[in-house]
Amino acid sequence: MKESISNALVLTLVITFLFIFVILFSASTAYTKAFKVKNKIISIIEKRENTVAKSGITSSIIDEIEAALGEVGYRVVINNDVKCEEDFKKRFKNMNYTLVNVKSNSYRYCIAEFINGTKESHGRKEMLGKYYAVVTYMYFEIPLLGKDLEFPVYGETKTIGITY
Repeated sequence: MKESISNALVLTLVITFLFIFVILFSASTAYTKAFKVKNKIISIIEKRENTVAKSGITSSIIDEIEAALGEVGYRVVINNDVKCEEDFKKRFKNMNYTLVNVKSNSYRYCIAEFINGTKESHGRKEMLGKYYAVVTYMYFEIPLLGKDLEFPVYGETKTIGITY
């Protein structure tokens, strides 16, 4: 009887550690994918710096971002209730920004434009630069509960369009 209790305890420990390992592995995978997507969006914005500095984020840049997200394998959103405004308000309290794209047809990500400052020159204000903040989401599907959890991942570009 003593050995059967010991075997049950060892089996319970193995199952517990296996469960913890699977959770950590899935969290690591989701986190990596969300960071990869965030970095891809930021690199596209910074690569098209001249266009962004003059015209802001155009529809061609959004199309390029969405094509890149399809190549990366980012999760396609079926229910696209956007939480970006709430997430930006939590992260960037008391800061002025403009949401560039709030709703994507296929993917859940948001881009906000921040103005770095202005200077007055010859009676008019000139923008000193702007930068963009990006939020993507890492997802966890819990099949037994039928729930999806998502957590935001934030990133920012370098300052674009600095004039002196």
